[in-house]
Amino acid sequence: MYARYGIPVVFMSTGAYRDDNQRTDEAQYVDYGKLTRVTEFVHGLVNAVRSLGQRLLVDGPIPEPDAPCQP
Repeated sequence: MYARYGIPVVFMSTGAYRDDNQRTDEAQYVDYGKLTRVTEFVHGLVNAVRSLGQRLLVDGPIPEPDAPCQP
């Protein structure tokens, strides 16, 4: 929804697994090593963007807020 109003967004995923967000999803299925690496990557990315000293430029047109979602 943010992008519809011209607010830049980022979506990151390493992909889902069979029980992702299901009733059978349990902590034992989490790959904590992978979670740590992804978290460290995102932390570094956020710090790099924060340290730029200027806002990022959006390089596309702002979509119409009432338009249907595009894949």
